[in-house]
Amino acid sequence: MVLSWLGLPRDGSDDALRILSMPSEQLPQFMATDGFTDQLRDAIVSFCERTYWRRVWILQELILAQKYVVMCGAGSVTSESLDGALACFSQQAQPIDTRKARESYQGIVTSAANEIVLSKRLASFCTLSRWLRLCLEANYQATVPHDYLYALFSISSDNVKASIEVRYNKPIADIYRQLLESLVEDPTSRLNRDWLLGLSQKMGLSHQEGIALLNSEYLRRHGDLGELFTGVGSEPEALESTTASFDSRTRDAILAFFKRSYSKRVWILQELFLSQKYIVICGSKIITDDDLHAGINAIKVFSKLSASGHAGLIKKTPAVWHIHTKFFGFHWFNDLSRFSSVCSQEDVEATEPRDRIYAFLSVSWDCANGLLTIMPDYDKPVRTILYGTMKLLASSNAFAIGVATFGTSR
Repeated sequence: MVLSWLGLPRDGSDDALRILSMPSEQLPQFMATDGFTDQLRDAIVSFCERTYWRRVWILQELILAQKYVVMCGAGSVTSESLDGALACFSQQAQPIDTRKARESYQGIVTSAANEIVLSKRLASFCTLSRWLRLCLEANYQATVPHDYLYALFSISSDNVKASIEVRYNKPIADIYRQLLESLVEDPTSRLNRDWLLGLSQKMGLSHQEGIALLNSEYLRRHGDLGELFTGVGSEPEALESTTASFDSRTRDAILAFFKRSYSKRVWILQELFLSQKYIVICGSKIITDDDLHAGINAIKVFSKLSASGHAGLIKKTPAVWHIHTKFFGFHWFNDLSRFSSVCSQEDVEATEPRDRIYAFLSVSWDCANGLLTIMPDYDKPVRTILYGTMKLLASSNAFAIGVATFGTSR
């Protein structure tokens, strides 16, 4: 049993612990009452976003622990209660009629504490590179930069640890070089080099040092100069300089491309997700999956640097959601409920309504690993399939998919 001490009570943490410790069968009922105020929701958000949760050694400790108790002041909550409560907030099915309430629920679901709870469920599927991406995206912290690697070795499902010696007196540049050499996937591909460059800076290396090490690894793996990484596309100055050319016409053209009917079909989404590599052909133009993802990621970064409103481009279409899910599957947690919730959008098309579930059985981690068992049966009424699937998801603490998944089809 691991005991985790968050510190002294503040920002309503006593109230937060009281709610998080509620029995799982009582919490949904309480959430539906007027007693679950904005103040209480804010207290839970504050508790779940304490800096404690974003330390890499805390991440390692809680992932490895079979059970743990989180203590704050005189109050506490067990890992089982915390897991159940955060699952309830994620499954929140009551209408949310105020902006403040929506922001609070979103804050809980995207909090550092919930990241750890969700990560713990999928720990056996997590390679070192996926943990590193999570640390980068969720802004995990380490006092010693070496620990961005060392703290994650024992919770990684691959065997990278065997090729990297734990030595705190080694220069960071040497450790980073060892990481690049040990990764099975090519760290110099378009898919990996941007986030690895970001990791190098998080570990204390300069922008130029990170680029030099990535290029050195490129030469080691490919034996020629090829097209070396300049890092220009990752620099804020370079992105800001494109503001004038990235106008509304360009934005609308990109959105129209991703909203073509081809990319709305559920079986196409499944096919692309299962493929190791693919290329997209439109007229005489061809783009690889790596380049497509790099472009979307650039738009995501650009939207943070300006008030242009382009951020919606990475959220509006199933095709864009699919690309991010494929490349960042760990962070998005590809369970059946996630896929089904995307298929409930009007933009997703299925000639046969049952395929809004069946098309994703082979790509959902919970189905693929035997945690959910659903046998396709096109003779069953749609309503029967809906209720049966919802019952399975509810029993597995998955997210509720809702009636909207099948629309109003028979």
